[in-house]
Amino acid sequence: MALPGCDCGTPTTLETMVNPTCLEDIGQIQRGFLVKKGQVIWDTTTPLNNLPVSIASDLITEAAGWATLIALATDDKVVVTPLALAYNSTITGGSALTVGGGDNSTPNGEIQHNGFNPADLVMQFGSMSRAQVKAMRSWGCDDVEFYPINNSGKIIGRLDDSSGSNIVTGFPLINFRLGTKNNAGFGTTDFNEATAQLAFNYDEYLAFYVPTDFSALTIS
Repeated sequence: MALPGCDCGTPTTLETMVNPTCLEDIGQIQRGFLVKKGQVIWDTTTPLNNLPVSIASDLITEAAGWATLIALATDDKVVVTPLALAYNSTITGGSALTVGGGDNSTPNGEIQHNGFNPADLVMQFGSMSRAQVKAMRSWGCDDVEFYPINNSGKIIGRLDDSSGSNIVTGFPLINFRLGTKNNAGFGTTDFNEATAQLAFNYDEYLAFYVPTDFSALTIS
């Protein structure tokens, strides 16, 4: 039986899967760029259509656009997280929502699939100052989008090419929160844990961009 959300009314052929020439992994998430939802749009086909207009014609891979966004004092402003404790910064895929299976609650004891929970994002930040804690915690009061930065310095964006254009934004975060500082005493590093959720199918939109004239791991 097809899954919920599938188009079962129109017979279509199976979509061809193109075998990649190299493997694709997110890698270690070491920091991130955040912006208010819907405020920044990169049109990688026609950069002149980028939003806000202050980054029109800039490329997502070049320093100029990001430097402009980071310096803004408007809703288009991009903020940059500190470096994360990468060994505990992870994304856990959303678990399946099911009913039944091996009992009388469904026909023939079949598992009924009702979708997926969102994916869970966790990032830990060590030795944060009180000013950093207050600033990052305030970000949870807005709907924000997130561009992960991995250990190779790649910017990971959400690419939507469904309309024939190549529109890149950050990944919308659900329930972004920064927890309380943890302290384990002598010989340890204090840390705060940031948590959020991503749409279960965020991986259908993953796109990797390699900066050409700056380091995404050090820009501030």
